[in-house]
Amino acid sequence: MAKAERVAIAIIVQTLSDRAGLPMPELYIVPSQSANAFRGEIDVQVRSND
Repeated sequence: MAKAERVAIAIIVQTLSDRAGLPMPELYIVPSQSANAFRGEIDVQVRSND
């Protein structure tokens, strides 16, 4: 991946983070042919209708 592509991705993520009012996440580039996506610290609140 070229440096220009990495910079473009970082700008997109920063823009989305700013719009959502969230801090910029850490980004990692994993050199692989297969899809690789993960997210840490998932906090899910489940609400029941009971």
